[in-house]
Amino acid sequence: MSDSAKTEKTVREVKKQPLHLYWCTTDDHAEAWFVVARTSRIAAKIFADYEGYLTKEIDAELVMDVPEKFQSSEEWYASHELIEGCGGTITESGSRRAVALNGHLFTEGPMQSIIDEGMKNLGWDPYANHGVSAE
Repeated sequence: MSDSAKTEKTVREVKKQPLHLYWCTTDDHAEAWFVVARTSRIAAKIFADYEGYLTKEIDAELVMDVPEKFQSSEEWYASHELIEGCGGTITESGSRRAVALNGHLFTEGPMQSIIDEGMKNLGWDPYANHGVSAE
Protein backbone atom coordinates (compact mmCIF):
# COMPACT_ATOMS: atom_id res chain seq x y z
CA MET A 1 0.00 0.00 0.00
CA SER A 2 1.38 3.41 -0.97
CA ASP A 3 2.02 6.15 1.59
CA SER A 4 -0.86 8.24 0.20
CA ALA A 5 -3.23 5.27 0.42
CA LYS A 6 -2.14 4.65 4.04
CA THR A 7 -2.71 8.32 4.88
CA GLU A 8 -6.15 8.30 3.25
CA LYS A 9 -7.09 5.14 5.19
CA THR A 10 -5.92 6.72 8.46
CA VAL A 11 -7.94 9.88 7.79
CA ARG A 12 -11.07 7.81 7.10
CA GLU A 13 -10.54 5.85 10.34
CA VAL A 14 -10.11 9.03 12.39
CA LYS A 15 -13.27 10.56 10.89
CA LYS A 16 -15.23 7.54 12.17
CA GLN A 17 -14.21 8.32 15.75
CA PRO A 18 -16.66 10.23 17.98
CA LEU A 19 -16.14 13.89 18.83
CA HIS A 20 -14.75 14.89 22.21
CA LEU A 21 -14.53 18.16 24.11
CA TYR A 22 -10.96 19.24 24.89
CA TRP A 23 -9.67 22.07 27.07
CA CYS A 24 -6.76 23.59 25.17
CA THR A 25 -4.15 25.81 26.79
CA THR A 26 -0.91 27.40 25.65
CA ASP A 27 2.40 26.96 27.42
CA ASP A 28 2.52 30.72 28.11
CA HIS A 29 -1.04 30.68 29.61
CA ALA A 30 -2.19 33.52 27.32
CA GLU A 31 -4.82 31.42 25.52
CA ALA A 32 -7.26 28.79 26.75
CA TRP A 33 -10.63 27.55 25.50
CA PHE A 34 -12.61 24.49 24.45
CA VAL A 35 -12.13 22.70 21.14
CA VAL A 36 -14.28 19.91 19.70
CA ALA A 37 -12.20 17.24 17.95
CA ARG A 38 -11.84 13.52 17.49
CA THR A 39 -8.35 13.35 19.03
CA SER A 40 -6.21 15.48 21.32
CA ARG A 41 -3.68 15.88 18.52
CA ILE A 42 -6.33 17.35 16.21
CA ALA A 43 -7.61 19.62 19.00
CA ALA A 44 -4.09 20.92 19.66
CA LYS A 45 -3.52 21.54 15.93
CA ILE A 46 -6.81 23.45 15.53
CA PHE A 47 -5.99 25.60 18.56
CA ALA A 48 -2.36 26.17 17.56
CA ASP A 49 -3.18 27.09 13.97
CA TYR A 50 -5.93 29.53 14.92
CA GLU A 51 -4.10 31.17 17.83
CA GLY A 52 -0.71 31.39 16.12
CA TYR A 53 1.24 28.85 18.16
CA LEU A 54 3.16 25.68 17.39
CA THR A 55 1.24 22.48 18.09
CA LYS A 56 3.93 21.44 20.60
CA GLU A 57 3.06 24.57 22.66
CA ILE A 58 -0.53 23.40 23.20
CA ASP A 59 -1.90 21.06 25.85
CA ALA A 60 -5.24 19.49 24.86
CA GLU A 61 -6.89 17.88 27.89
CA LEU A 62 -9.84 15.56 27.33
CA VAL A 63 -12.87 16.89 29.22
CA MET A 64 -15.64 14.61 27.99
CA ASP A 65 -17.37 12.93 25.05
CA VAL A 66 -19.60 15.24 23.05
CA PRO A 67 -23.32 14.34 23.40
CA GLU A 68 -24.89 12.42 20.52
CA LYS A 69 -26.94 15.38 19.25
CA PHE A 70 -23.69 17.27 18.55
CA GLN A 71 -21.80 14.37 16.93
CA SER A 72 -22.43 15.67 13.40
CA SER A 73 -20.58 18.88 14.25
CA GLU A 74 -17.34 20.02 12.69
CA GLU A 75 -14.03 19.97 14.52
CA TRP A 76 -13.53 23.52 15.74
CA TYR A 77 -13.90 25.74 18.79
CA ALA A 78 -16.84 24.74 20.97
CA SER A 79 -19.86 27.02 20.75
CA HIS A 80 -21.67 28.22 23.84
CA GLU A 81 -24.58 26.03 22.74
CA LEU A 82 -22.39 22.92 22.73
CA ILE A 83 -20.76 23.75 26.07
CA GLU A 84 -24.17 24.22 27.66
CA GLY A 85 -25.37 21.03 25.94
CA CYS A 86 -22.52 19.21 27.68
CA GLY A 87 -23.77 20.50 31.04
CA GLY A 88 -21.49 23.52 31.29
CA THR A 89 -22.50 26.81 32.88
CA ILE A 90 -20.85 29.84 31.29
CA THR A 91 -20.27 32.92 33.41
CA GLU A 92 -18.15 36.04 33.27
CA SER A 93 -15.18 36.09 35.62
CA GLY A 94 -14.11 39.72 35.50
CA SER A 95 -13.65 40.35 31.79
CA ARG A 96 -13.04 36.66 31.06
CA ARG A 97 -15.47 33.80 30.53
CA ALA A 98 -15.46 30.87 32.93
CA VAL A 99 -17.18 27.52 32.54
CA ALA A 100 -18.23 25.22 35.37
CA LEU A 101 -18.28 21.70 33.93
CA ASN A 102 -17.88 18.24 35.45
CA GLY A 103 -16.83 19.64 38.82
CA HIS A 104 -14.11 21.86 37.34
CA LEU A 105 -13.92 25.58 36.64
CA PHE A 106 -12.29 26.43 33.32
CA THR A 107 -11.28 30.07 32.75
CA GLU A 108 -10.35 31.34 29.31
CA GLY A 109 -6.94 32.83 28.69
CA PRO A 110 -6.65 36.61 29.10
CA MET A 111 -5.78 37.33 25.46
CA GLN A 112 -9.21 36.26 24.14
CA SER A 113 -11.10 38.56 26.49
CA ILE A 114 -9.05 41.50 25.21
CA ILE A 115 -9.87 40.58 21.60
CA ASP A 116 -13.56 39.97 22.40
CA GLU A 117 -13.89 43.37 24.04
CA GLY A 118 -12.50 45.06 20.93
CA MET A 119 -14.90 43.12 18.70
CA LYS A 120 -17.88 44.03 20.88
CA ASN A 121 -16.83 47.71 20.74
CA LEU A 122 -17.03 47.41 16.95
CA GLY A 123 -20.52 45.93 17.19
CA TRP A 124 -19.57 42.37 16.24
CA ASP A 125 -20.57 39.39 18.41
CA PRO A 126 -17.56 37.05 18.31
CA TYR A 127 -19.68 34.07 19.40
CA ALA A 128 -22.69 34.37 17.12
CA ASN A 129 -23.05 31.38 14.84
CA HIS A 130 -19.44 30.20 15.36
CA GLY A 131 -18.15 26.71 15.78
CA VAL A 132 -20.33 23.75 16.58
CA SER A 133 -24.10 23.72 16.68
CA ALA A 134 -26.77 21.05 17.12
CA GLU A 135 -28.64 20.58 13.86
